[in-house]
Amino acid sequence: MGEPAETGLCMDSVLTTYELDHMTPGGMPTIYTFAETESVKAMCDDIHNLRPQCDVLVVHFHKD
Repeated sequence: MGEPAETGLCMDSVLTTYELDHMTPGGMPTIYTFAETESVKAMCDDIHNLRPQCDVLVVHFHKD
């Protein structure tokens, strides 16, 4: 979380699974990525608690 006049950073935990559509060695898997439930809850709690303390709150999601 940021300080006054600074931006903040929140890292979320994710789970990734790989599923092979066919049993071909070296085949391309289907990749599924999910945010961990507790991580999402903690982030939502942070947003809820921070919102009354600021005029503008921007939440941005991205992946590298």
